[in-house]
Amino acid sequence: MEREPALRYASARDMAADLQRFVEGRPVQARPSVYTSTLSVRTGPHVQQIAEWQRLRLIYPHEAERLRGAYRALEAREDDWILASRALTRPQLALYLGAFLLVCGSLFYFTADRWYEAVEGIARPLAVLGLPFAGLNAAAHLLYRRDHKAVAVAFALGAVALLPLLLMILFHETGLLVAAPETPGELFQDGSISNRQLQLTTLIACLWCGWLAIVTRTTALSTVFTGLLLLFGMSVLGDFGLRTWVEEQHWDLLSLHTFPLVVTLGGLGALAERQRRAWLAVPLYAAATLLLMVVLELLAQDGRAFSYLGISLQAFQSPNVSNQWLLDTLAAMTINGVIFYVVAGALDRHGSEVLSIAPRLLFAVAPFALLAPLGFLVHTGEYSLRYDWLYLACAVAIALLSEKRQRRAFFYAGVLNTGAALVRIADHRDWFDKPAWAVAVITAGLAALALGFELDRRQRRGLRG
Repeated sequence: MEREPALRYASARDMAADLQRFVEGRPVQARPSVYTSTLSVRTGPHVQQIAEWQRLRLIYPHEAERLRGAYRALEAREDDWILASRALTRPQLALYLGAFLLVCGSLFYFTADRWYEAVEGIARPLAVLGLPFAGLNAAAHLLYRRDHKAVAVAFALGAVALLPLLLMILFHETGLLVAAPETPGELFQDGSISNRQLQLTTLIACLWCGWLAIVTRTTALSTVFTGLLLLFGMSVLGDFGLRTWVEEQHWDLLSLHTFPLVVTLGGLGALAERQRRAWLAVPLYAAATLLLMVVLELLAQDGRAFSYLGISLQAFQSPNVSNQWLLDTLAAMTINGVIFYVVAGALDRHGSEVLSIAPRLLFAVAPFALLAPLGFLVHTGEYSLRYDWLYLACAVAIALLSEKRQRRAFFYAGVLNTGAALVRIADHRDWFDKPAWAVAVITAGLAALALGFELDRRQRRGLRG
């Protein structure tokens, strides 16, 4: 009777199974939206109070988010992803370790077949990989219907791990979609795996895993589905010149051709969120965010981002440098850091709870993206030594800014780059053998400790007042 289809029983069989559980006195799987579990009833007022505390500025926004995250974790399903589980259990560890070993074993078998020609025909691959694949899927289906969902999901993951390599072995042994060695445009020039084989394999595995993710409504299978979708997209790019772009370092072409995949992942995430499938939307949003950062960083390489915009910093470039595009590249990468921070702030203020994974990732990367380009410029030693001090000042400023923004990533990035800047300053001036440099750094540390003591004293005095 739920208004949203995603909240109803998937089939009459599922409803009948729930009725049987009720008759037998066991907990039912249904969770109607008009009712909530006892735990949700208890935690609901607390979550509302957190919002009120934040409104009254009794706690910081990052503290409110951490508290809300703790309550969300209480509502997490115990039969879901091991990375998001509330507690680690022996059965859970054994199940996921088994799934991992299946991945390793299938890779070893694939290696023995493809590169060492130790396997001939399709009978042995079907026995070694095909039968476990069919058996695990059948067992997962049966276990899921009997409420052993944790085991069912792990079995399904193990089956999905076997499928891609089984298909590629079968393609090779049957001669289907094989490409001759040295065929132009193929990702693998030795002919071991053709583009079509890779595309069809990843597509079938992606569709199979996606269907399992929708049926089980678990983050585990949704995460694997997202990874397979990403692999399928990259295999398609093989037909457009992926190998050539990498070999000839045409990073801008790789970036521009990968951007549609970012849009696809983000669009699927938005669609899943609208259908109230948060367990599917979160991995898609995370993958889209990470891939977007990679795309922008690739576009910045060799000054291509500035070139597309008709901008150049060549007028400020020293003539005696090994890379004439370095200044344009590093400036574009620094701007990327600013973009990451601005987008993260916008998503944090206006985005949904499901989308919150995106700003968290962007906020974590932004300070490192801001400081890394300047650090690399200093590392080359080909520019004015005044950049060493600028690098140090920026690193310290980022560390201090962490208090204003309440972002620990800013402090970590600032401190790590401060250390790197001190090393570069000493290296470029041959100060490693100068005790005076060590004394100066120690003096600065003592001054910072004294400043911290004074600030703490004033803060305590203000609280007493």
